[in-house]
Amino acid sequence: MLGLERAARRSGKKVIAGVASVGPGDMELLAQLAEIGTLRPVIDRAYALEDAAEAHAYVDTGRKRGSVVLRIGAVGDLPVGAAVGARALAGAQRAGGAVTAG
Repeated sequence: MLGLERAARRSGKKVIAGVASVGPGDMELLAQLAEIGTLRPVIDRAYALEDAAEAHAYVDTGRKRGSVVLRIGAVGDLPVGAAVGARALAGAQRAGGAVTAG
């Protein structure tokens, strides 16, 4: 690999990091899977942009079980610990929200 292989600090699981090459066909497939509801990102918590420091503190605890989202503008509240479908996330993005991977 790229020499980026190591054991995870907390779980002891093997972690391999690297850069994936993604083409237009890959993105189209992901979009299709999201549209039909097969691809469902898991949102652990959502924070207003003003609470970004609190969001970072939560991520730093090592206890998150999904992505942590920073909301920009009024996109409604995403429930804590809820699995939110790709359509809901896309709607939030269209309404002015920013979704971060985390």
